[in-house]
Amino acid sequence: MSLQVSNCYDSHVHWLATGQMLTTLRLHQLKNAEDIAQIEIPENAGSWVTGFGWDQNLWQTKNFPSRELLDQAFGDRKVVLFRADGHALWVSSAVLRHIGWAQSDGTFNAPESPTGGEVLLDKQGQPTGVLIDQAMAFVKPHLPTPSPEDIGRDLMRATRYFNSKGFTHIRDMSCSEQQWHQARILEDSGQLTLFVDQLFDTMDPEGFDQAMKLALAARKDKSRLLRPQGLKVFYDGALGSNGALLSKPYKETGKSGLRILSEPQLAEFIRRSWDEDFDIAVHCIGDQASFEVLRVANKLFDQGLRGRLHLEHAQLLSDESLKLISKLDVVCHMQPCHFLSDRRWLRDKLGDLYPRLFRWADLEKQGSPVFFGSDEPIEPTGVLVNQQAVVQAAQEGLPSPKKPVVQFQSYPIDDDCRTQFDDQGQVTKMDFLGQGLVIDASV
Repeated sequence: MSLQVSNCYDSHVHWLATGQMLTTLRLHQLKNAEDIAQIEIPENAGSWVTGFGWDQNLWQTKNFPSRELLDQAFGDRKVVLFRADGHALWVSSAVLRHIGWAQSDGTFNAPESPTGGEVLLDKQGQPTGVLIDQAMAFVKPHLPTPSPEDIGRDLMRATRYFNSKGFTHIRDMSCSEQQWHQARILEDSGQLTLFVDQLFDTMDPEGFDQAMKLALAARKDKSRLLRPQGLKVFYDGALGSNGALLSKPYKETGKSGLRILSEPQLAEFIRRSWDEDFDIAVHCIGDQASFEVLRVANKLFDQGLRGRLHLEHAQLLSDESLKLISKLDVVCHMQPCHFLSDRRWLRDKLGDLYPRLFRWADLEKQGSPVFFGSDEPIEPTGVLVNQQAVVQAAQEGLPSPKKPVVQFQSYPIDDDCRTQFDDQGQVTKMDFLGQGLVIDASV
């Protein structure tokens, strides 16, 4: 049975990173940390080796890995491997030497963990090579900077990829000045075949001013396909790396997760965004994170401020949060596909918080707007993937929404785009702006 979706929409992606990750080491199939020794490095790899997709929760020990395994497998190469959720790095000793942590006796002197992040240490107080959330900032600035040509090529590669999966619309969660410039070049040359709702993000609170500057400049740069929507900030981390902010401690750590922003900082960022008539999107996965974000927004609402708040992921929601969502102008962006990847460990990790997971049915029942996405490249995108996830979640006690899943992935404005899928989820026909689009299935 075929399926037609109007203005097929992935509401949470990382456009540039999707193109970049199509050509990096893929680590999703690692069954344990030691398997890293079986990964082959491309012959044209430079002095830095990057990869993506490891998840210690899927390993038998469930322990975070160590830099010694990378040293044994790759020698003195600088190796930087992103966890499957993008919220942790696994790096080699060569990286720690490069960023200046090495001491003359061969040991390392790691700085204290920053607010909203953690440098994992072994029993001897030495860094293990795993850096979580804000601690990744010790390494990220040292990674090779892509050229403008690289950025343009990766954006185009990702565009073809999203089109091949049937999408005519995406909502991109991160953008630099260079990315915006290259995206405009693609549009002006007629190569861009996506509508893009563009967010300008900052992981570091100190970067908000620059993100706002870029958003304001982009809004003045008139574009048909690129739509500056607002700002994005991070309030907590991710569940898989124990960084999502929960109302109860994780069993593994005895801690409740990471709080990346203070409530006064968040209030300032929301206020400034709404003052400029921008939406603001806040990464919040844990139930405590979502509640605190909504509490801040509610205080501003009661002061007479108005604007739209987007909750990114909203993976765990309390009843109190649902009430605040119904009062405020809030849009929830959820990724059902995360359930398929995480279901094996979610009950153990969440305990009695599990019923607060993926409350799309409750949001639909109270009339709150919800859109589905993938978090690509964190998860592979696909309309039928999310449909499968909702069905699987229902079988494991999480109620399904009443309307068809594909309706949560249809852009709310009709841009005269249609995608036809066969019963296997393969694209059979696509119209973009009313014109037939040839799909490159080789991506």
